[in-house]
Amino acid sequence: MEVKNSIQILEDFKNTGDSRCVLAYRTIISQMPYEYEEEYGTDFVHFTDEILANMFIYKMGMYKYSSMNTIFDKYKRFYQYCVDQGYLATNPFVKSKNLNVMRLSAMAVENGNVPLYSRSYITESCRQNEAGFYYKSILLSLYEGIPSLTHLIGMKYDDVDFTAGTTKVNGAVLQLSDELLEAYRELRQAPAMSSGRKRIFFDNQENYLIKRVVPNGKSRSVPTVNSLRSNLSLKISKYFDINLTGVYDSGVVNFLAARMGEDRLFELINSRCGKSDKIRFYDELEEVLRQYGIVMEGKYALYNYVAYILALKFNKIR
Repeated sequence: MEVKNSIQILEDFKNTGDSRCVLAYRTIISQMPYEYEEEYGTDFVHFTDEILANMFIYKMGMYKYSSMNTIFDKYKRFYQYCVDQGYLATNPFVKSKNLNVMRLSAMAVENGNVPLYSRSYITESCRQNEAGFYYKSILLSLYEGIPSLTHLIGMKYDDVDFTAGTTKVNGAVLQLSDELLEAYRELRQAPAMSSGRKRIFFDNQENYLIKRVVPNGKSRSVPTVNSLRSNLSLKISKYFDINLTGVYDSGVVNFLAARMGEDRLFELINSRCGKSDKIRFYDELEEVLRQYGIVMEGKYALYNYVAYILALKFNKIR
């Protein structure tokens, strides 16, 4: 019988005629786990749950269990195929002690994967940039509850109540800091910003909260939201050691800690916490997140933020 390598088995998996297998194949092949076969001393098909946990955290830098769980579904489907075809006796994702939320989150925190930022880290990073006032208005917006660059790009100046110091997100009223409100005002008054030797001018004809730039000071057609988001992401990754999703999530955890108390958050990740206590906590968590414009089931929220809560507990904050 022909002995197939991992890639050949992956190809067979893709060609089963099941669209879910095709999607799983695309995810797995893009991450190239078979590149670690020599290091782990076995082929990818025979990776144990311990090896997979090590790979996901230490090689791929994962940290957010809600995101990991989506990826795990793809791997689990592949390994079940391997079981069905007789390559494996058991699926490493079934009843695994190594691929559970608390163990993986703790590993991610220990390895420094979790991008938990303090407010001072963000503002100090902006202060050191010559166009800091521009990037400060963006990064602090995410930290204070604007859920994404896409949302922020579409906001108009009138979407902020400067008298009350608030804005609305998904039906919730967010209280903005004086520092962020001042950053918005400074950006509104600025005709341009510096970038190296270049002077980049803003489009002052539109009423966007985050002004759009006009290359060389000349008017042109308004770019799409997707292109604006992509350009902003590239610039921020170029100038700052900052993960944009991490900025928003850090703000969420900061809000949770302020409203619920750090000790209350830490109770959630205590394995000795009883079922009834956890149900009450989930309800409380849902309500506090709703105040921040996030509608999410309490248990899912735990999976989403547990690594950040652990990082907060062990003071792994930038």
